[in-house]
Amino acid sequence: MSDKPTSAKPITVGAFTFRCYRSGILRYVWRTDCQRLSVGRNGNAETYWASVDGVGILGKRRWKRFRSMSSAMATAVKLATKGTPDARK
Repeated sequence: MSDKPTSAKPITVGAFTFRCYRSGILRYVWRTDCQRLSVGRNGNAETYWASVDGVGILGKRRWKRFRSMSSAMATAVKLATKGTPDARK
């Protein structure tokens, strides 16, 4: 199934605007217009993931999970402007 845009309002964080796409059954992804940043959540999961330039954001030992979509977006924007997807630095 290819990603389809939804009717959700775009969310702007810093200089980036995230738009919501349905990417599967109970799977939604928010991507920026430039396609560099993405944030998502699988089904009924209580955590979110984020990626910068197609690379997942790293935490202490593995991929970082976020409790809110806004914190995932803010971290992705911060790391995109910093130039690294590694949250440990």
